[in-house]
Amino acid sequence: MESDEKGSPAAYRILLRSPADIVVLQEPAWWTRQRVLVLLGCLAGIILVVLLWAVVLGRRVEERTETLRGALESTADGILVVDSEGRVMTRNSNSSTCGASPTRCGPPFRTTICCTSRPGN
Repeated sequence: MESDEKGSPAAYRILLRSPADIVVLQEPAWWTRQRVLVLLGCLAGIILVVLLWAVVLGRRVEERTETLRGALESTADGILVVDSEGRVMTRNSNSSTCGASPTRCGPPFRTTICCTSRPGN
């Protein structure tokens, strides 16, 4: 036994006859503090990348939506946009000049309301 200047044990020496005198009773846990911290860092990085991607994707969707909305409003024709069940999702301002304001169109993609000129023209 080695001790420090205060007399406290600092190191121990064990004399063995052969390496066979050492027996491993239990393997150490794979999850060490360092591995857990590395894993948490990787997960935090992945979450950050996904959140940034979602923000960028949301901005791109907004830009495309505004582009389509501008095209929808700039046309002289009345346009209704319906979903696959025939519900009106959006319309441009010229669709109200057609004289009809349906809240539901007929069977999907079978009924078309078209207005190419404004009333009184």
